[in-house]
Amino acid sequence: MVLMEKISERERKVLIDLAEVYGDEADCRFMKYIGERTDLEYSQVRRSVRSLARKGYAEFVRGLFNDEGMVAGSGYRATKEGALLVKACIDCKKEVSNMTDGRCMLCWEIRKCEKCGKPYDQHKLVNGYRQEFVFTEVEPVSNTKLEL
Repeated sequence: MVLMEKISERERKVLIDLAEVYGDEADCRFMKYIGERTDLEYSQVRRSVRSLARKGYAEFVRGLFNDEGMVAGSGYRATKEGALLVKACIDCKKEVSNMTDGRCMLCWEIRKCEKCGKPYDQHKLVNGYRQEFVFTEVEPVSNTKLEL
């Protein structure tokens, strides 16, 4: 694992925005779009993404396409290290959280039933749902608190 360098508040905003789409098919963002979503000026976004790229938390991507399939230039995406910095799984801390409760898919599937102790996938499937699976619902997690 990479030694996590301190990042600024602006870099944190940008990294959270990039990590939001980590692992998606369209996991890159244009600097102008990042600026709109984070309320940062274009020059601040440019400095932030380049700094994140030097630290290994973001990477530059060429040849992006927009929704209509037209060539749209280049942008940035979060690396796994960058996504882990702001979106790590609350259980294993080794994978990027992609479930609403802050877990990665693997940890979500192996969580135990509070009633019988069996994992989710060992319960009976009825009408597309696992029956009799009891677990405590948790609020969506935001593990974006970073040391500044």
